[in-house]
Amino acid sequence: MRSSLKNMRRSERILIAVDVLLQSKSSFMSVFLMAFMMKASLSDSPQDFVVYCIVRYAIMGVLSVLLIPFFKKHPLVAWRSSMVFSILEILTIILFNSWQGFIYVTAIFSALESTLYWRPKIIFDTQEVSDENRVSFKSTGQILLEIAKIIMPIILGFTIDASGYQNAAIFILIISIAQLILSLFFHPRRQTVKKHDIKSSLKQLFAHESLQRLLWLQLLRGLVTASAAYIVVATISLNRATVDNTQRGLITSLASIVAIIVLLIYRKLAKSPRKQKLVLVSFTPAVILMPLITFCSPSDPIISFAYYVFTTAIVASLLDSTVGVIRIQDILSRHVKNDDDRVAIEAFGEMALSIGRVISLGILLLVVCFADFRQELILAFITAFLILPLVSISISKKALEADR
Repeated sequence: MRSSLKNMRRSERILIAVDVLLQSKSSFMSVFLMAFMMKASLSDSPQDFVVYCIVRYAIMGVLSVLLIPFFKKHPLVAWRSSMVFSILEILTIILFNSWQGFIYVTAIFSALESTLYWRPKIIFDTQEVSDENRVSFKSTGQILLEIAKIIMPIILGFTIDASGYQNAAIFILIISIAQLILSLFFHPRRQTVKKHDIKSSLKQLFAHESLQRLLWLQLLRGLVTASAAYIVVATISLNRATVDNTQRGLITSLASIVAIIVLLIYRKLAKSPRKQKLVLVSFTPAVILMPLITFCSPSDPIISFAYYVFTTAIVASLLDSTVGVIRIQDILSRHVKNDDDRVAIEAFGEMALSIGRVISLGILLLVVCFADFRQELILAFITAFLILPLVSISISKKALEADR
């Protein structure tokens, strides 16, 4: 890995390093942020965190489309701006956590950070990574990201229990500042300054049945796999079953290790479309039954741990990556040859994804406000059935063929 990094250009190493720092920050913004918000509200309710997620995803969906011209014309400015909003987000958590409105402000900054980061990042990965380094760039970056997923939750868990959430947030703030400083040394070789007619992308989107299928796949991902109620309920279960943040960090790291193993097994087994179908279909009953098993023993920490690890490894990692990344990217590569159209269509897909997330989490918010944890698990169980159309649309013979 060291030799791979050495052979890369400086810009490629910077892209990997910034991604790894972002992943390190992401460890704090999931399990630990929920625990922090539950503690700050002096209740055992995850209501504040669910509200944070709904506001964040709603803004991300709108901005992903509205900012298409900005992404195309000023990708470097957008990318660096995302890190400024990341710093503001953490500062809000540190300085204003006792103010009730900090949830909304944090959600807005988080939405701006995510939207402004990922669209330009896709452009840079495509345009700035040389063909001879592309495989090494992806594999080395993925290895380092997985290492960060394993190590950072443990570090953060110990830090929070030893010195509190504030010091952990300060540590994350330092990481965000380091991100911004690193980005200042990144200078793209090619500037993307183009005017693009979004109407032409919409026309292409509605002209191809497969591209419309992409929107359905994204909507279903938002309803069940991509940080939707099913995932959030598993995180709630983990927070209620663990007694301290060190334990949460260890379980989160274990879930990352299991996710890596599952993905490696999938890559080894799924050598053909037929085997891919078999692997995905074989996991479907377990996805549906897991929240029901937890419902039967909601106070059993072992079952809660298993539910969270299973959800992270199978739903959030395997299903979301195979359907959300591989399948959707396959549709785009088949039917969208123009880079400008691809950016726009991906943005509309992001909006469909956000709509699914907001619907799913909106229903969860109602359950959180007016029911108990057993009803949250029932919601996760009902939501899990959406796995069936998601997998069906993804692996159907028609989905695997190009439009005639």
